[in-house]
Amino acid sequence: MNIPERVRHEYNRTIFCIVDSPELEDAIEKCAEEINCEVLFDLPHSPELILEQHFLSIVDGNIIHEGVWDMYVEFCNDGNIQAPCLLIDNKDHLQIPENCNVYKFESDDYDEIINIVDTIKKIKSDIFDIYLN
Repeated sequence: MNIPERVRHEYNRTIFCIVDSPELEDAIEKCAEEINCEVLFDLPHSPELILEQHFLSIVDGNIIHEGVWDMYVEFCNDGNIQAPCLLIDNKDHLQIPENCNVYKFESDDYDEIINIVDTIKKIKSDIFDIYLN
């Protein structure tokens, strides 16, 4: 049996998401199209948040498995993950990594979704500025 090779995504073109909001998913996909990126959506219990290369992650803290988030925090604190993360969390129950760029948003507000999309565009623009200068 042939096992397919692991697909690699371009780090600077990949947005990794664990979300459960069709409205947010649509906004992220539209934004990704505008800035020539791809979006990888995954399940709340998947460790791909740690394993998959991406320039930005968007995580719904209300649905992510706490064990996965705890591993993410540990990897961030060890310096193994440096990509920014937009954390959607209105419960305040998740630990924030000490050594990572985690930006927290409330999840029940449409304006916050617009802010998330605008933040994605800015981060993508900043990454290109860094690489081109």
